[in-house]
Amino acid sequence: METPFIFGNIAENQYFIGYKDETEALASSFIASKNTVLTIPRKCGKSSLLEKASRQALESCAELRICWISLTNVRDEHLFFTLLAQQTVKVLSSSWEEAAALVKEYFAGIDVRMSMDTGRLSDMKLTFDRRDTASSREIFWKMPGILAGQKGVRLAVVADDFNNIINFKDHQAFLDEMFGEWKEGKGVSYCLAGSHRTLMLEWFSTKAAAEAGFGNVLSPGNIDEAALIEFIMKEFSRTSKYIDEESARLLVRLSGSHPYYLQQISQIAWLRTYVVCTCDIIKEAYEALLDQLDMVFSALTNTLTDQQISYVKAIVSGEKTISTADVLHRYGISSATSASRSKTALLQRDMIDIRDGAAMIQDPIYASWLRNRYFLI
Repeated sequence: METPFIFGNIAENQYFIGYKDETEALASSFIASKNTVLTIPRKCGKSSLLEKASRQALESCAELRICWISLTNVRDEHLFFTLLAQQTVKVLSSSWEEAAALVKEYFAGIDVRMSMDTGRLSDMKLTFDRRDTASSREIFWKMPGILAGQKGVRLAVVADDFNNIINFKDHQAFLDEMFGEWKEGKGVSYCLAGSHRTLMLEWFSTKAAAEAGFGNVLSPGNIDEAALIEFIMKEFSRTSKYIDEESARLLVRLSGSHPYYLQQISQIAWLRTYVVCTCDIIKEAYEALLDQLDMVFSALTNTLTDQQISYVKAIVSGEKTISTADVLHRYGISSATSASRSKTALLQRDMIDIRDGAAMIQDPIYASWLRNRYFLI
């Protein structure tokens, strides 16, 4: 029998839990050509939310087209502009010939090559000379709006993993230029999505961002516990197994309400359940997950400096104010300056987040592993 829990893939249908208001807000933004910024921690359903909102918007608006670009492996502006051009042309074309005509007309005077090894439009690639993407930046910035206008459609550009522009040579200059070029306009909108909450809020909680139409920032909290419990109980029941509400709540608590880990622990528990899933089975499943991740978490922790490890220990020990002399001494942190440096480094690596003024480990299972297996607190 196929397991009723999935993780690591886009969650669809009954596997998509929560984010109802956010789905409606994103779909409405796509249709109304309003810019949006979305930030959700890694593996918490960001891509699934974008996918569902996109489908919902496309079903409601026949003239809408959605262009997806992922900046996962994009580390400079040349690759950004290349990917933006390539994906925009694809989504606004219905054939290789139409795409070729669009490229020839719009990029006249620019050295561009088209290739399509498989014969499918979806595999089309554009190659630009770096000197052209540097000297003709305005052409690339304005391209989505101009081409959408020529085609008589609404276009929404979804840029996932947008926080990776931190790797650009001068990401702040890039942002400033983007705000100037991509001011909210009729017929085209941009949804910039990223998992690095601290960076995304820093970039888009500014006057410049608001004036450019990027002031609408969605940063959802944890999915409602009741919805998660209901999902778990339904999936067990659907596959002729049983779990009561108390046990389902334990699953949610041990996962930190993290959808990826919740599905993972639930699957392990489901596989170990013959008929009735008990709290003991769930605890065994949780420990089994920690066993699976032990080497990964150990390797990650070994990349930290001694001072960063001391700072992390203070966090998982529940310290809220780490800069006080007593806390610094207790955890072997050399100074308030050292604590500040560790905080900055961990924020940049997206390992911690700041909530209500206090630092917290982004990954709840990593936090639990640190607490119970590494520091033995």
